[in-house]
Amino acid sequence: MDRVTAIRGQALLLQMRWGAGLLAMTLFQIASAWWSWT
Repeated sequence: MDRVTAIRGQALLLQMRWGAGLLAMTLFQIASAWWSWT
């Protein structure tokens, strides 16, 4: 496995982690807003 592939893989993993984190935060915000409304 060469350097470029490793760096690309790492970047992709980081991006996926960011995406998952953002999704979780968004869902959490929606849930808390929904709880406060009902």
